[in-house]
Amino acid sequence: MLESTTGTKKFAPGICIGLGSNMGEAESNVAKALVHVAELPGVRVVARSPVYRTEPQDFRDQAWFLNQVAMLECSAWWTPQRLMHSLLSIESRMGRNRIGPEKGPRIIDIDLLTFGTTICLGTDLVLPHPRMHRRAFVLVPLFDLDPEFVIPGPNSSRIDAVLANLRFTVENGLIRQK
Repeated sequence: MLESTTGTKKFAPGICIGLGSNMGEAESNVAKALVHVAELPGVRVVARSPVYRTEPQDFRDQAWFLNQVAMLECSAWWTPQRLMHSLLSIESRMGRNRIGPEKGPRIIDIDLLTFGTTICLGTDLVLPHPRMHRRAFVLVPLFDLDPEFVIPGPNSSRIDAVLANLRFTVENGLIRQK
């Protein structure tokens, strides 16, 4: 963690995850998932955004989501693939069912958004997350954590510039994206 000249906390580009739920006790689901992430050996949650209520994207005929972004520090043992495997395991243990509409309701969803400046174009893992540039429900909470965050990649972009290209509103903890 670095201190900026204004005294606000700023994080070097790091490991970021997005969490979301729209089934059952959604707020509790998101909180429990983050606890499970923090329990992984060699993983520390260094920051977490407020929880936002967000309208569903793509598959709109479902309950609104609660979404949050967290920044992690991981020991050198962790690779993007190991972390992704562990996040999928947490989802499974919490009852995530991957049968049904791809963007449909879910008890928990944990996405690996970035892993430092790692670029990965694998069949099982793409980093940075391939849709994060289009998702206000990811970018707004990430902006809360670090308004100068740079999304890595060949066309790396500051988060404020990416947000400026989206049509969305934020009001009283609600994110609506057009």
